[in-house]
Amino acid sequence: MRPKVVILLAFLLLALGWQSSRAQQTNHAGLVIRFGNGSVTTACVQFTSESVSGAELLRLSGMNVIVDPESGFGEAICKISVGPNSDGCDFPLDECFCQCQGVNCVYWAYYHLKGGAWEYSGKGPSNYRVRNGDVEGWAWGPGNYYGGGSDVEPPVIPFDQICIPTPTPTPEPTDTPAATNTPTFTPTPTPTRTLTPTPTHTFTPTPTDTPTLAPGVTPSATPTPGPPIVIDFLLAPERISPGECAQLQWTIRNADEAFLDDGAGEEKVPLASERQVCPASDATYTLRAARADAQESASRTLRVSGASPTPTKFPRA
Repeated sequence: MRPKVVILLAFLLLALGWQSSRAQQTNHAGLVIRFGNGSVTTACVQFTSESVSGAELLRLSGMNVIVDPESGFGEAICKISVGPNSDGCDFPLDECFCQCQGVNCVYWAYYHLKGGAWEYSGKGPSNYRVRNGDVEGWAWGPGNYYGGGSDVEPPVIPFDQICIPTPTPTPEPTDTPAATNTPTFTPTPTPTRTLTPTPTHTFTPTPTDTPTLAPGVTPSATPTPGPPIVIDFLLAPERISPGECAQLQWTIRNADEAFLDDGAGEEKVPLASERQVCPASDATYTLRAARADAQESASRTLRVSGASPTPTKFPRA
């Protein structure tokens, strides 16, 4: 075999191997987003690693996503926006679950498509790994966040209807040129389209006017206020029957200490914890967070169906 032909074949094999290795590094997963008004958005998201987290997949989709990176249970999805559709809470101006503070809890429910049906996620989006061929779902609506369920689901759309493969065109037959002693071949790599993620929500502070002081007046130092204290305080369920129990769960940020008052007096508690409560009548639980320069509090009331309206003090659980 002639040396030039051998070199040509080796170059051809290297080019095919290069394209094959690039194809092996490209993975895809589907996203189905259902907004509160019933609108549905899908996206085929590309990534080159073996897997990504559910939160990373949302960011890679190019959608505008606001997250709370320190919710106490991993990243929490506060708001998703696509074009005119936008549902959720503007963290950190509001609490991430600002519409999940009472009986009507509305939040972004997280799903995985398994066997042609949606499965409610038992993990947060930063703790679940998404792989090639998976389909993830999000739905905004009412549900029980800590009870593990939601009243709404996204529509079932399989992977092959979201990530539609691009057909390979069939080349037109051409006349075969006469063979020459020095065949030439120049492989042209086909670039792979990548998705450019849209930056997540960024808040720009508004500059304030600088006061003008009279000559000879020395301004006094103004202490810099600390960040606002944030309290995530949830109660599930919020109504029980006598003999049943409910779950208190809280996470506090930007505070030095916390106190829980169940009507029998305050008790110092950790900044992030949970507690089971089983009162025989209606009970109000107040969580107070404090530091040297500020304090905040939040209250939740547990209703006991059929119980006497007269409040009674009980020992802590």
